[in-house]
Amino acid sequence: MHPAVPPRALAAALLAAALTACAGNADKEAPLRADTGTSVAGQANAPVSTPQANPVVPGADRPNATAAVSDPVTLAEVDTVIVTASRGLTAIPVTIAVPLIQRLEDRLDATNVEPLDQIASELEELREELGKTPVDGRRVGTILLDLGNRTSAVGGNAQIAGAAAPKLTQLGELLVGAGRQLGGTIAGRPAAPK
Repeated sequence: MHPAVPPRALAAALLAAALTACAGNADKEAPLRADTGTSVAGQANAPVSTPQANPVVPGADRPNATAAVSDPVTLAEVDTVIVTASRGLTAIPVTIAVPLIQRLEDRLDATNVEPLDQIASELEELREELGKTPVDGRRVGTILLDLGNRTSAVGGNAQIAGAAAPKLTQLGELLVGAGRQLGGTIAGRPAAPK
């Protein structure tokens, strides 16, 4: 039997994973602060440089690909998740995390860009796992490892990530760390400690 994970830690991990996707802001709602659930609309967001490497990715040439992950509201969401993730991912109530992950899942799925669709599928899997009783902490850790690796890969692709690239890479590393803490595995083996 796998260890149970405290609901607050799972909710925080869920939100972090959801925001990892950075699906954009198609409905232009202001994102919520991870620690309080209040709006972050109007908060400053520092400009970010864009990496030069541009591997070809199916669907990445569609207008909604880069725009979806580099609009100012999404960048503010990523900043919020990075701050929360660096504090340990424990301050987000489930009531805030679950609706947000569903919304981001839908946005990513709508891009029709394969790497973003894959992240949307991982988010769906995470959301479903978090809805189970009891929650399998190791399984959540494994999903977070996958999400972290996929997020880092998208962050390494300026064609998709645009201005969000460095932030997505950083967030991917934080999610991998959270996955390791929860005992996640890669291909049936424990993830190597960093």
